[in-house]
Amino acid sequence: MRKIESGVVLREDRGAFEELSVAEETLTRAVERLGGRAGAVFAKTPLIDPHLPEVSDLDLLAVGDADDFYPERLVLGSDPATSLRVDLIWLPRRKLDDLQTLAKLGLVGHRLLSSTPVFDLEGFATQQHAALRTIFDDRQIQKLRIAGFLEMGFLTVQEIGVTWDFPALALFWLHMAHAACLAAALDGAGELCPNIFTRPLDSVGRAEDALQIPLESEISGSLRLHGDIQKSTEGLRRIHDVVSHSFPEPEWPDRMRILTRYEFRYFASRSELEWRIRVAEAMARRGSHAAAVFYLRFWAYALARIPMVHRRALEGRDVSFVRPSRAVLPELRQLCPEILDDLTYILDSGENLSEDDIKDSLESLGLIRRQTLEFLDSRGLHIPGLKLWRPYEAPEAAMEMNRR
Repeated sequence: MRKIESGVVLREDRGAFEELSVAEETLTRAVERLGGRAGAVFAKTPLIDPHLPEVSDLDLLAVGDADDFYPERLVLGSDPATSLRVDLIWLPRRKLDDLQTLAKLGLVGHRLLSSTPVFDLEGFATQQHAALRTIFDDRQIQKLRIAGFLEMGFLTVQEIGVTWDFPALALFWLHMAHAACLAAALDGAGELCPNIFTRPLDSVGRAEDALQIPLESEISGSLRLHGDIQKSTEGLRRIHDVVSHSFPEPEWPDRMRILTRYEFRYFASRSELEWRIRVAEAMARRGSHAAAVFYLRFWAYALARIPMVHRRALEGRDVSFVRPSRAVLPELRQLCPEILDDLTYILDSGENLSEDDIKDSLESLGLIRRQTLEFLDSRGLHIPGLKLWRPYEAPEAAMEMNRR
């Protein structure tokens, strides 16, 4: 058995010895726990999150005979409130056989290359990890990966077209589109950004350096990232109480994808919610109020998806956990209307947004997108065939617009 000493992942920061000691111990225990299921384990570096050392968890990738990528939470200790936690992503071993495809997958590649091997039973995963690094910045592969980030932006903006009746949720889709722009810019600059869709403001400084434009204030203003943290966390707990009581994990139909099953379980966990609240509160204490609001909004949306995914499971349908299969507001009104007030406040900071407000934010996003594409062009990374980022219009609505 080949075991790689965990000390190699600690070289970036030797300052917080006590935290690192706990992290090393937890890493060792996590590898031991996974040893029977995982052929290799990678740890994101540095082990202790430099932005939030007091609420840092360990981010691990485990390579095994998984059917698909999916998340799992390990709590190694008797008290979930105080134990250092392990945020685990399972990586199917077969995916390492096709490094070309793996290098084109945006966040998976970023997450893997942000990590260091700490356990490898056969040595194969470590070998493929090194090989991935050598091809990751191949221009054609990089263009396809960046195109994937920009496609995410296109899809999330499209969702606005079926969300005009719920402006607060329309604003949430703009959160994801802004993050997609940052991901494209950072990738183009040769930077890694594995947590970009939940914590984009951690990386906004690097994106500003790349694009040479101020971004943080523009994004914070456009997305109204100024809500009351305490009011939002109280609302999150009420939403969780409703959805966990009324929509427990269903008996999954055979056709339901494995990722959706695990995401349902992951986001439905009360201990996971409490952990995320602690992280957001730490962000706010450290002066990153906008980042905390963004972070809580992602969790609010995930909780709101639970009733809808539960319904699809009862119908025997296979769906993505994150992307809705139909308009959200009518279904939430039918399934759990009591969460709507809290959900709306968390998503829009109580601003009671209008359609015009969303259009203003779309204009701001359009400017950042144009600047991102200009930067990519300047780096020789022209991305052909990009779609126009605009909210979806039903064919009859588009025809009517063209007649005007």
